[in-house]
Amino acid sequence: MKVRGATIVVALLLCGVVATAQAPPALEFDQSRSVYNRRVHPPEPAEKVDWEARVTALLKEQPGDVVVTAVGDMIFNQQISRLQQPERAQLLRILQEADVAYGNLEFSLNSHPELQRPFYNFRADPEFAWEVAAIGINLVSMANNHALDFGPDGLRDCLKALDRAQITHAGAGLTLAAARAAGSTGVQSQKTTFALLSAMRYWTAKYRCSDPSGPCLATINPAEILVARDGKVETVEGLIEA
Repeated sequence: MKVRGATIVVALLLCGVVATAQAPPALEFDQSRSVYNRRVHPPEPAEKVDWEARVTALLKEQPGDVVVTAVGDMIFNQQISRLQQPERAQLLRILQEADVAYGNLEFSLNSHPELQRPFYNFRADPEFAWEVAAIGINLVSMANNHALDFGPDGLRDCLKALDRAQITHAGAGLTLAAARAAGSTGVQSQKTTFALLSAMRYWTAKYRCSDPSGPCLATINPAEILVARDGKVETVEGLIEA
């Protein structure tokens, strides 16, 4: 079959039959917002903002004030604490100068890349906990769907790394009781203690703690309950005993 195919190709060339590629038809719909154009075209110039003055005003405190800053999911494995761009450096100030800076730790700090379970490789070495602390974070929740990406051993390493960096955590622990306990932190010159409870809604059995004496996550069971409000009955999610 290979020889016959080659013979047919040669015959076509000898007969002067030449296939010419045709240009694709022009696109008629609006391409101004296409991914290609947005990547190739130069970005618009940044607005001239005095970020230092703006953030300084935001962080201005009165005696007795406590500044609490919160961010969402944290997934990074490169140093960002020394970014030089004004808008980025000043953004980090909001975390670094806060009394309590919270984030949801969505990556693991461990030395076991071979333990990776799912497709996503959200991991950094345990020493990276100091970078998390360097950006100002001192309180994290860990009851999330990536805390066990590297199994119980990876979670154990992560908890120990956070403890060494003095980053308070909640939602995961070396035991189930520790995972369910609140993570508490104090604020300089304040008598009040701030605490964090963290729990995740489990939707598969893999997040449930199979050994209460080992590394675990804090999970809750949602259930539908009926609530009467203003003469009407509503169906809402509630908690039931684990």
